Amino acid sequence: MKIVSSDAMKALDKAVIELDHIPSLELMEHAGAAVADAACELFPKEKGCIGVLLGRGNNAGDGLAAGRLLLDKGYEVCFFHTFALDHFSEDAKANYNRLQEKAPRFVSATSIEECEKEKQTLQSCQGFIDALFGTGLKTAVSGHFTRLIEYINELSYPVISIDVPSGLSADTGEALGSTIYAARTVTLGLPKVGLFCGDGPACVGKLTVADIGIPKAREASVSGEYELITPESFQELLRPRKSDAHKGNFGHFLVIAGHKGMLGAGYLTSRAALHIGAGLVSFALPKKAYEKFDARYPELICHPVPDGDTGCFHPVGLKGVLDFMSGKNSIAVGPGIGVAATTKDFVREALPIIDLPLVLDADGLNCLGNNHLEILKQRKAPTIITPHPGEMARLTGKSIQDIQEHRIEITKNFSMTYNVYVVLKGASTVIATPQGKIYINPTGNPGMATAGTGDVLTGVIAGLLAQGYKPELACIAGVYLHGLAGDIAAKDEGEISMVASDVINRLSDAIRQASHGISA
Repeated sequence: MKIVSSDAMKALDKAVIELDHIPSLELMEHAGAAVADAACELFPKEKGCIGVLLGRGNNAGDGLAAGRLLLDKGYEVCFFHTFALDHFSEDAKANYNRLQEKAPRFVSATSIEECEKEKQTLQSCQGFIDALFGTGLKTAVSGHFTRLIEYINELSYPVISIDVPSGLSADTGEALGSTIYAARTVTLGLPKVGLFCGDGPACVGKLTVADIGIPKAREASVSGEYELITPESFQELLRPRKSDAHKGNFGHFLVIAGHKGMLGAGYLTSRAALHIGAGLVSFALPKKAYEKFDARYPELICHPVPDGDTGCFHPVGLKGVLDFMSGKNSIAVGPGIGVAATTKDFVREALPIIDLPLVLDADGLNCLGNNHLEILKQRKAPTIITPHPGEMARLTGKSIQDIQEHRIEITKNFSMTYNVYVVLKGASTVIATPQGKIYINPTGNPGMATAGTGDVLTGVIAGLLAQGYKPELACIAGVYLHGLAGDIAAKDEGEISMVASDVINRLSDAIRQASHGISA
């Protein structure tokens, strides 16, 4: 699914209205219905009033339509208008007029004084629909809008934003002054760039892309620099297996992981690769660490690697690792290997001569460091790196703040410069290909900010590589399914209590859910 700028979306809406002859009010009605459906999911009817915060443009029209539909469903709704009621756009005015037969409650919030006066009324709501600005905002929020948004955020009530959280640039993700922190954003037609960069991920909450009736052929014609991952992005991976398949058809993955006292990361990576469908998984670890190998995972093939009696990977073990690579289809280097001086030497010597598709993660990246990045250019086989923002900061020499504020730009530049696929983890994970393509992932949740989930992602991606999938497909499918498994785990265990193994254990559910509706 394409991710678009506000101008591209505006042009698409115009084409739908003028060339496909779909009335703008019909599009608005679909938008209102999607927002009303989201409100029904989030707000219990018995808990009282839903407040609708209205600007004056078409975003307000969507809010008015949603409020009318909620009234039809028996909800109590209060409309807070921030402009005089005769300042609505033409379509918003039409929806305002449609509301009048229902005797709606309107509260004026057109000044700082009125916003202060109506604090108690705002406080009496159970939550809000944000229909203030949408994609049209270009300048900083000021005046009574600032005070209203600040107070809504102070209340910490759930908010559903329409299209884009008010105060957020739809194009850059920059917070233009005070910005709504939404529990959920219902973006209309196609997702907007600003939802995924800058301050966007912190403001958006759960993202839903609403179908507002734009014809698919027209939607396909719009220009979009980025892609939002959906199951349709990797449908070939979701087809049923052939009835005469055997484990050899699904590849053999080798993980170089762990050091003495740090074996868990390698176990997680190995188990994730098996659960995503790899036929065989081998776990190579330092010889002294091998003495602690956990036999509770009998599916794993374990290889002790000479380590100079250090318990860490060491250049003396390089020949053994190269021997283990025979017959393998993919490899991962890094989970739990540590950053001992001998381990750094091992990684830097190994990378140029590993001739398998590679996932480089965690301490593998830290061992490489930003002074040895040219090694990446020496590799002949595809390379995928999966840094979190801290690791990306170390690789690039930038601050974590810089990384977070320019996630897409930095990821794309690094990928193209070093000829690697980059998976920059975090909210709205960014995937960049060496050809300059950008994918954004919509799945995942804050409960995945726990030890080991990155190791699970490494195993998922590498397990897909082992099965013969192209690196680009392995990245987009792996990141989406990993995040979806995390979402399922969060529902079952709660975001606070879930752990990395919970994500592994829900991979099968994620595959089934993503496969729903994909034909054989």
